Amino acid sequence: MLRQWREDDLDGLAAVNADPEVMRYIHDGHVHDRPEAAASLGRIRAQWAEHGFGLWAVEGKQDGSLMGFCGVGFPRFLPALEASPEIGWRFARRHWGTGYASEAAVASRNDFFSTQDFDHLISLAFPGNLASHRVMQKLGMRRVADATLPSGATVWVHRLERDDWTAA
Repeated sequence: MLRQWREDDLDGLAAVNADPEVMRYIHDGHVHDRPEAAASLGRIRAQWAEHGFGLWAVEGKQDGSLMGFCGVGFPRFLPALEASPEIGWRFARRHWGTGYASEAAVASRNDFFSTQDFDHLISLAFPGNLASHRVMQKLGMRRVADATLPSGATVWVHRLERDDWTAA
């Protein structure tokens, strides 16, 4: 279930962001400590307040636990693309391969295009992040470019036009 964030989500977010395998393809593998997770949660909430959309908390239906997140933000770390809305996701490792990322991404994409006026969405992934590339394909995205992170690493840029979403 996609929902807004709560104060008690910090522990779950901190656990997801502290897993080196989860963070392997994110920010060059930098694992976040609890204060960094708290800062991330603050930025997520600020995005919602400023733009009316953002990253959703993804809650498990069975136990109500925080599985991860999915939604749309802006890639502020990449100046050339920072004005493009970016769909992204991050899940605790125990939820990988279950289809939850695809399900949440489809719901996030549909909500975004149904409620916002942007003409496209992008998504970024390291070349080796095959699971994320599969989710992007399921969203109807196509690889359109490469981008260079401040660290010098390359990410692939995928894009979905509103018109293509509407036609599908």
